[in-house]
Amino acid sequence: MSRYRKYLQVLFAVLAALLLPLLPNLVFMRNIGELTDEQRIAALQQDQGGLYGTATTYDVLRYKKALMALREPEVVALGSSRVMQFRQEFFRVPFANLGGTVSDTQLLRRLAESIAETPSVKVVILGFDFWWTNRELNERKERNVVLREDYLSGKIELGFVPLRWLADGRISSNFYRHSLAQGFPARIDGIPAFGANAAARGNGFAPDGSYMYNGVVYGLEKSADAGFAEIRDRIVRSVDNFGQFAHLDHAALREAAAAIDIMQAAGKRVVVFAPPLATAILNEIERRRDSYLYLDEFLRALPQLGADAWHSFHDPRQFDSSDCEFVDGIHGGDVTYARIVLRMAEDPGLARAVDRDALGEVVRSSAGRASGGLAAALSTRKQVDFLELGCVRD
Repeated sequence: MSRYRKYLQVLFAVLAALLLPLLPNLVFMRNIGELTDEQRIAALQQDQGGLYGTATTYDVLRYKKALMALREPEVVALGSSRVMQFRQEFFRVPFANLGGTVSDTQLLRRLAESIAETPSVKVVILGFDFWWTNRELNERKERNVVLREDYLSGKIELGFVPLRWLADGRISSNFYRHSLAQGFPARIDGIPAFGANAAARGNGFAPDGSYMYNGVVYGLEKSADAGFAEIRDRIVRSVDNFGQFAHLDHAALREAAAAIDIMQAAGKRVVVFAPPLATAILNEIERRRDSYLYLDEFLRALPQLGADAWHSFHDPRQFDSSDCEFVDGIHGGDVTYARIVLRMAEDPGLARAVDRDALGEVVRSSAGRASGGLAAALSTRKQVDFLELGCVRD
């Protein structure tokens, strides 16, 4: 028996020697919220405010469903990341942004079923991306869980992640030491930050589920789409969401119509819109018009989905938004989406819900900028010309 006891003592001593140096790293990961469950973070945000932006892995669907249950919204925005700039301040009634949960019409149907079962929801603003009708793209796509490059299966392994972040410069030694000392949750510009992206760069989901791109807007990180170079490259090479295809996938359109019908049958008003592309991107597509004829077919198909109302905001020039109000080639910023909601405000289901005064102030005070309203007020930093377009910033 003593021999086994000695063996166990040696084993535990070896394990302790290996794992003890990781303890500060695990404390660091805990303090910045990388070890906290999405549902708990959603609840903490409703109580404390703050941003949620992990750099490891998160289940967007689980997080957004938790937000919807907690907030009991009357209006929801549904779609891909291209609807994530709709914000609570745009509305007079409780609102939740479910953006980032839908990447194709199969997922749209699943979310429609969840929304149909949520009694508080009266109006659904659905952003419909034209690439959802690209069958080849849909077949390649991963669903449900957005996996970051640092995805790891166990929390012990997460103890090694800060070492790699320090080595490649993603975090500084000062940030590491400060996060160890300040406890949970971390803070940036005085507000709670859950996750490394939120704590180090100010990127993440706000309590209403909308997204803050503070890292690029305030120059804490370089934009990957400066000069719209990344999105232009996708168009030139015909890859990803700008892959060419001859005709729309009508099965996807039927599935979208079925999802809309599910929500309408539960008494929800569904307003569908085509999200905008930056004007420079539209011009790039126009130069290759013969390869993108399906876009016209897509816009013609919107009224046939059976929604209660539909809008094409595909071209931002039609509602006075400029490229300087975009985050990148496919994501409009706060001011772009404030302009969109103002155009939607005449809808019978939204007229009472929309806060025209707040929207007008966002447009008036922040025209030509990507960030505006409360999103801009949360930071003491100055906006920069992150797209390198010569835009006037703070």
